[in-house]
Amino acid sequence: MKQTRDSRKVIACKGDAHKGDAQKRDAAVSPVVAVMLMIVVTVIIAAVVSGFSGGFVKDTKKAPQASISATFSQSDGMQIFHNGGDTLSTQDIILLVKPTRTFGNYQHLSWVINKSVITTNKTKWVDPTVTESYKLARNFQPGECAFINASDLPYVQEKNGGTADYYSPEYGFGNTTYSRGNRFTLNINDQNGQPIATTEVQIKP
Repeated sequence: MKQTRDSRKVIACKGDAHKGDAQKRDAAVSPVVAVMLMIVVTVIIAAVVSGFSGGFVKDTKKAPQASISATFSQSDGMQIFHNGGDTLSTQDIILLVKPTRTFGNYQHLSWVINKSVITTNKTKWVDPTVTESYKLARNFQPGECAFINASDLPYVQEKNGGTADYYSPEYGFGNTTYSRGNRFTLNINDQNGQPIATTEVQIKP
């Protein structure tokens, strides 16, 4: 009987030993799994960051830069002078005008100039009826002057297919009573909205 109890104790001790070995193995495996998971997560994060940064660099390509000045006469038209800097593609730029504080609290307003009324050396920048692009003024180069006829000035403040804003008593550049002497800003941006050039223009009779 005494031997039986002893053997049972031995068996019980052997069982505890196997259990301890399993726990040791589990404890050893856990750090390995954790390290592998960390590596996988790190690789995924690196790939995502790389993708975003690559797209960001591509989308933020540096815009050309230029120096411009302009005149605006209600009776003689508008002139835009390219005083220096990069040659600008007329097809890839946007001309934006905004009233200054001289008009009151309307600085939040802006209009995109209809480029079909702009010419350089009597050649249009944009003409939907012309299929051969070489017949258009495709570039605006340093030393050149772009021109808008007085009769086409309403298209400087064109909005929703109409030109009523040009004659607005509050902020119209063509209002002969209130706008003369006031100023507006002319901004040239690329297609992504990045600034290329800006100048302030005074409205004259």
